[in-house]
Amino acid sequence: MAKRLGYVVKLLGIAEIDAADGDIAVRVHPAMVPIAHPLASVNGSFNAVFVEGAAVGSLMFYGRGAGGSPTASAVLGDVIDAAVNLSKGTHGSIGSFGRAHIRADRRDVGRVPA
Repeated sequence: MAKRLGYVVKLLGIAEIDAADGDIAVRVHPAMVPIAHPLASVNGSFNAVFVEGAAVGSLMFYGRGAGGSPTASAVLGDVIDAAVNLSKGTHGSIGSFGRAHIRADRRDVGRVPA
């Protein structure tokens, strides 16, 4: 039915910052994505991150994210990083982040009626 309407169904993880109060809203749910949207063509073991920002416009980062070899490579890299950090008595860091307030979702998005 989605295809007939010009859409594909994708499982999306969405994170948004509310400009009014700075809260972060996060959710995961199936969504109908227009066939012409770049996310519509992401299939198989590929994943994508689509970012929209005032200064950069729309960006999409795309690559293998699942499957035997890509997952094994990522896990092995994490294990090596952890071993190096453990041997040096340090810990990994990706920078300094300020505190964020995650908004409690008060909607019934994605709930299946009983």
